[in-house]
Amino acid sequence: MAQIRPFRAYRPCQGMEKRIAALPYDVYNREEACEVVKKNPDSFLAVDRAETQFGEEVDTYADCVYEKADQLLREKIQEGKFVQDPTPCFYLYELTMDGNSQTGVVACASIDDYRNNVIKKHENTRADKEEDRIRHVDTCSMQTGPIFLAYRAKEELQNKIGEIKTQTPVYDFVSEDGIEHRVWVISEAADVAMIEEAFAKIPAIYIADGHHRCASAVKVGLKRREQHPDYTGEEEFNYFLSVIFPDEELQILDYNRVVNQRNRLLKEMAFQEKLKDTLEIWDMQLVRYGERVMEGRKKFLREINEIVGDIHGKLTGGRERLVMEYEPSTGELSLEEAVRRNRERDIRMKSTSAGPHRDDICFKIKDMDIRKFGSQGQQRTAALSLKLAEIEIVKRVIHDTPVLLLDDVLSELDKHRQNYLLDSIHDIQTLITCTGVEEFVNHRFSINKVFLVQNGQVTNEN
Repeated sequence: MAQIRPFRAYRPCQGMEKRIAALPYDVYNREEACEVVKKNPDSFLAVDRAETQFGEEVDTYADCVYEKADQLLREKIQEGKFVQDPTPCFYLYELTMDGNSQTGVVACASIDDYRNNVIKKHENTRADKEEDRIRHVDTCSMQTGPIFLAYRAKEELQNKIGEIKTQTPVYDFVSEDGIEHRVWVISEAADVAMIEEAFAKIPAIYIADGHHRCASAVKVGLKRREQHPDYTGEEEFNYFLSVIFPDEELQILDYNRVVNQRNRLLKEMAFQEKLKDTLEIWDMQLVRYGERVMEGRKKFLREINEIVGDIHGKLTGGRERLVMEYEPSTGELSLEEAVRRNRERDIRMKSTSAGPHRDDICFKIKDMDIRKFGSQGQQRTAALSLKLAEIEIVKRVIHDTPVLLLDDVLSELDKHRQNYLLDSIHDIQTLITCTGVEEFVNHRFSINKVFLVQNGQVTNEN
């Protein structure tokens, strides 16, 4: 079961939170980090990337860099830019991006849970990246960056979090990247005990992001144990800083990255069977993101079917009506059930076999799948109908007309379909490539510029 502990955090004094807040240290190169710190010396990036305090002649990983990080941190505390809570607390951290919010419990997680696989890993780490954070944490004697963990949501815990969030947060601000941040301090003894007990009932938690920071923190803790062989397990170095999010809110990875990471894990499991325990976290993410993609596709098809049928009918003189149908790879099963059933097969094949990346769209005319049984003319007409329907969809979304590119489409259409196409796009800025400018196009279509390409040379005809 997970050992999650409260702690006495050093946190920004009220009014300084927006200036101190910084993006993760590893999203910047040295030049970028220096520029950020130059503009805002209070940014925590100055501590996380203390090489910003030196010229380029000083190596990023020099001893003096880590010593400077420790010095800066102590100075900021002495200056009152940071305050420390008098008693061990939990904290709630909510971030909102693009309308999506997720709330995690800020707490200390156990290095023993990491070693005993209660905290499950799914990525290998690199020694060079570990070494940097090991030296940083060891020199500062503080955890300066949290590890993002995930747990399966528990009703009692989520209810308590919801209750605490009705209170006024200690921090509430929008950072320069447009993300809203809110923090609550959980100091009431009863609340602290309830949260600690709730996590003690959770059998496993998962590293969502921060494998290198986590591995580094654990190694520093083990180093301190060697230095203090009489340790009891209650010392601060036995724990590391984390933010623990419920799986139902986690918004870290897009679907494509989830699939790629899961496939990589399936391949690595052939050599490290113990990694199988971490497959669950990727299955959860696959289902969550995949279901959103599938719902988005279904919504899109409903909208476009309202348009494409009429367009196709006009293109074919009322003889045909086009319908688009969604074909999920899961068949009649839910995505969650399909992933569960296919798990052993995926392990054997080392690839993810169910999900939106394996889905398709069927184009039907009178229940006939024109992808398989339609004529070339029917397929080209369906493609044109789809393009014109997409234009209408874009108009609805952006409330403006798009720029349309037609690549040699005129040569593939008969005169009737050419006429309908040109009538449909007369008010849209259009780029047309073709092997010749037809006479009727010159007369019926307003052409602003014509470029003639001969032997690879481009000339402006008008």
